[in-house]
Amino acid sequence: MAFPRARVVLPLIQFAVTGVVMWALMVWLGGRQHLLYVWPIGAIQIAFLLPWWSDPVSRYRQVAAAAAGQLSSLLLLSVPIWIALSFSVAGAAELFVMGYLLSPGIQSFDRLKHRSQVLRFATAAVVVPAIALIPVAFPVAAFTHVTVRIAWLTVMPSDALGYAVVFPALFFLLTGEYRSPSKLLPHLLRAAPSILLFVAASIAIFFQDTNPFLFLIFPPLILLIFALGLEGAVFALPIVTVVACLATAQGRGPIWLKSGTDIHHSTLVLQIFLCAVSAVALAVGALLDERRRVGRAAEEAQSIYRTLIANAEDMIILSTLDGRRRYVSPAVRKLTGFTEEEFLALRHLETVHPADRDLARTVIASLAAGKLDHTFRYRIPCKDGSWRWVEGFVRGFYEPNSQTVSGYVATVRDISSLKETEENWMAERAVLAQENQHLAHIANRDELTGIANRRAFKLVLQHETARQTRSEKPIALLMIDVDWFKKYNDRYGHPAGDECLQLIAQAIASTAGRASDHVARLGGEEFAALLPGTDANGARLVARNMIDAIAGLNIEHEDSPFRRVTVSIGISLWPLRYTSETAYLIQQADRALYECKSRGRNTIVLWEEELAVSSAEEDTYWEI
Repeated sequence: MAFPRARVVLPLIQFAVTGVVMWALMVWLGGRQHLLYVWPIGAIQIAFLLPWWSDPVSRYRQVAAAAAGQLSSLLLLSVPIWIALSFSVAGAAELFVMGYLLSPGIQSFDRLKHRSQVLRFATAAVVVPAIALIPVAFPVAAFTHVTVRIAWLTVMPSDALGYAVVFPALFFLLTGEYRSPSKLLPHLLRAAPSILLFVAASIAIFFQDTNPFLFLIFPPLILLIFALGLEGAVFALPIVTVVACLATAQGRGPIWLKSGTDIHHSTLVLQIFLCAVSAVALAVGALLDERRRVGRAAEEAQSIYRTLIANAEDMIILSTLDGRRRYVSPAVRKLTGFTEEEFLALRHLETVHPADRDLARTVIASLAAGKLDHTFRYRIPCKDGSWRWVEGFVRGFYEPNSQTVSGYVATVRDISSLKETEENWMAERAVLAQENQHLAHIANRDELTGIANRRAFKLVLQHETARQTRSEKPIALLMIDVDWFKKYNDRYGHPAGDECLQLIAQAIASTAGRASDHVARLGGEEFAALLPGTDANGARLVARNMIDAIAGLNIEHEDSPFRRVTVSIGISLWPLRYTSETAYLIQQADRALYECKSRGRNTIVLWEEELAVSSAEEDTYWEI
């Protein structure tokens, strides 16, 4: 029902139900002394009000309509206006306070099944009538010709019993999960023996005048509640209330066994008995339903857990740190071929490849030390004798009420295909690295002679001069030029010239034989040799050996005055007191080489002048 419609319909229902029930009770029970055993008006009103309490408009309209219905019925019965008003005002106040106290947690019968809500309801059902009916006790006393105390002791338990007996039953019919007959019928059929036994026990107890067996009502009551839960209390309380009130009103039953008992005393005893029955029934019903609800939730959670575990692709291992107690999920079959029992029959570390066991021990030690999260890769045994690469995500857990790590949960997934991909990638990477190294070697080699080229020599020169400056050691640069090489090419041809350069390169490289020495072809017939940590005498010796080695090749050269191929070598040294500057070092070697040519070639010249920032215009130097 939508709010706008409920705001109109519900107040009308409150007015009609309150007025009709009030009038019927007063007419039917008028003159009968059991009128005040159980008073249902407040329970009926709050049962209709609570489900709509969250709507302020409907709330206030229902309270006003309930008060108006009560007032109108009393006025129709010719009750004095002041008594009718006191009843109506007290009833409206009681209804509003009850709604305010119960509404936060009890807006449907299913919410009443919680133990805390039953306690809330029981407290409100006693406290609110006890306070709200104090003003009502005065007109009741005047109307029934009893003392105010007796009137209050009669109407207060009567009103509280109305809440305890009538409210749960009516609230169940209005909001209960099983209020539909089709849903309720299977439960009623199952509980039919318990219901019949309780009805029979109630009649037998209250329609006999021999024994005070009031306590015998509790075994069948508990049995009925065990059969239906709080719904059992809903059926039991009205049954025992109707039977007990009818029997007591007729002067029958255990309540009248004590001699000299008057109507007021019997009424109070009956109300106390019914309050005890209501307290037991509601409390046991709520407690039983709560336990059943917790049990169902646990079963559902366990069912969900089992479903997740059974259908998880990854294998899940639950284990203590020492491996004495372990659990493994069904995914172990797919991963290893072992059944759960076969896998658990393996010793703790037998489930790890021998080469990976030290890593596993390290992880376990780290868990024990308090580091809870780990991820590591290892090999797991398969039933066919092979080993499979897996990755384990391990999380430790503490002992209950302790800060000691007692075990771990591991999620293990197959990474054999990933491992194979990684290995292939590593192999490809190694091949690429070799190819890159080869390409770098080619890029830094002279294609004709196989020694370093100009580019590689430039890098080495920059590096070595900077290093030699820091170490304060000398460095020598040899500039080598093949004498009259153009004439050689013209006479013998370029193929012969290429072969000649290859032989010269081999001779230069073999002569500068230290690992720290660097030899390169700069282009054409020009070569260079860098000799770190070499002084003037060492440079002259190496240069002389180069000239002798090339002369020893005996390469014929008809256009050379020496009748064979020779070279000229210019040497420059870097003074220790200067900061390295490659351009000047090259300039001095080039000057020395130029001097070799002016002296007729096939010779060595060491440039011994100190380096100067400025150079003569005729000086020639190049920069690599």
